[in-house]
Amino acid sequence: MGVIMRGLPGSGKSFYARSLVEQSKCSACICSADDFFLIQGEYRYDPRKISEAHASCLSSFIDALTSQTNLVVVDNTNVCVWEYRNYAKLAVAFGYSVSVIEFECFDEDTLSIFSARNAHGVPFPALRSMFYRWEDDQNSTSISPWFESSDRLFEEAPFPAPTDQFPERKRKFYSEV
Repeated sequence: MGVIMRGLPGSGKSFYARSLVEQSKCSACICSADDFFLIQGEYRYDPRKISEAHASCLSSFIDALTSQTNLVVVDNTNVCVWEYRNYAKLAVAFGYSVSVIEFECFDEDTLSIFSARNAHGVPFPALRSMFYRWEDDQNSTSISPWFESSDRLFEEAPFPAPTDQFPERKRKFYSEV
């Protein structure tokens, strides 16, 4: 199964992706452009290398598909549909079903919370720009971000339990792209 995460930084994508992989009873991996910027365990973002980061993520994704990893999760912001369409096409070509899981952002108040808690320190103006460029995908599964009084994610996954059963319309949609 291919799972494509999409959401703004701080929305809970990576937390949920890790939960999916940890709860999986089969071979599983996460492919993320952020991994490219991890150098000796430290995140060092370089905007000049963003294209390389996404090429590396796509390469890791293809490697996982060709090695027949059972669950392959793409963990990127994927603000626009074109940013993840090729992942969906490739997964379908390799015989995988595909689901897109989208973390909602309701307004600029929610953006403020995301800005305060995102792991890579993405500034509020950058989040706002992503928010206003966001493209809806009617075939995605939307998940509301989880908040608690301290505006942090719970240690236990507050999201719906991962499942390998997704609506037929999603598989059909991605098999036609």
